Amino acid sequence: MAIEPVGGLSLSLVSVRNLVACCPSWQAWTGVDQLAEELRFAAALQRVHLYAFPPPATPPLGYELSELESIRPAAVITTKPPSVVARSLEIYVRTRNATSSFVEMYTNYIYLQADVPNAYRDNPSDAYIDFTNRIGSLVDDMVELEGADLPEPVPYVQSVAMVTDVARIASDHNQTQGDFMETFLRITSGLKR
Repeated sequence: MAIEPVGGLSLSLVSVRNLVACCPSWQAWTGVDQLAEELRFAAALQRVHLYAFPPPATPPLGYELSELESIRPAAVITTKPPSVVARSLEIYVRTRNATSSFVEMYTNYIYLQADVPNAYRDNPSDAYIDFTNRIGSLVDDMVELEGADLPEPVPYVQSVAMVTDVARIASDHNQTQGDFMETFLRITSGLKR
């Protein structure tokens, strides 16, 4: 990353990125759980992006299917809600708590995309259940890790919600992107400072 994130809004994105990369379920999903423990976080972090996927090898032509398959599963952390979610949602809120100090809360979105495993390509129910099982494990881990010894900045998780239905984008509909599943999670959190 060329620009260093500073300030609450940017740091909230980084904190959610770090949280996802620390999740044992994310590390298993991305296959880095087989690495030495001290290498897992950095390897898992390579699959969690801020605002967008890494640029394709040939930008004017877009991604090759093999490129997409090499970066999936992937998560993109963003402040932009999916188009099906109301645009009036608050991205940043600063409110007073009972002790008259300010509490900053951020709303970020996690876009998750993963290839459908070969074993489930011919069974739509199994493909959806596999994906939703992984999403459920990821949410469980994010809630469990809240308050744990995480890399700075550390998020205080208030809520995690799935805000779009799980969608399957099959290769017969789009030959260039492959057969994959996707969904959006909304995470509302603050920063422990």
